[in-house]
Formats: sequence, structure tokens, C-alpha cells
Amino acid sequence: MYRRMQFVGIIAVSACVSQALEDSTFVALDRNANGELSLQEFELLINDPGQTHDPATPQYVRKQFVLADFNGDGSLSASELTVYLK
Repeated sequence: MYRRMQFVGIIAVSACVSQALEDSTFVALDRNANGELSLQEFELLINDPGQTHDPATPQYVRKQFVLADFNGDGSLSASELTVYLK
């Protein structure tokens, strides 16, 4: 029983850490701090300067943004970004 509780505890901590990382990533990308990502802010995620590949085309970025924008309001919420990234 103790091992099961310990395992469940580890899973819960892991989920909390994962959520905190997702939240901090969203906050870092949300440059104007309005709680949503614009297409331009989303592009920073797609074309991260630390990546070694060529930048994505504007058409590719737009297509990915539309796929991530589940409710079609023209911006991405933290939950939309989380679902898109998983």
C-alpha cells in the first residue's frame, strides 16, 4: 500500500512540474501579457532562435496557428497551446 501511495505521489508531483513548465512557457511567449498568444507571439515558438533548422515559412506558421486555435477566435489560450503541443 505504501509503495502505491508513493507512486501516486510521484505521478502527482510530475504532473504539477509539467503544468508549471507549460505555464511558464506560455507566460514567456505572451509578450504583451494579455493572457493569449497572437500569431506573432506563436511564431516565436515555431521559429525559436535556439533551433538549428531553417525558419518556418509564414504559411506554415499560419497553418499551425489555425490548427491550434480550436475555438477560432484568432488567438491561443494556454489550454489551446497545451493541447496543440501534446
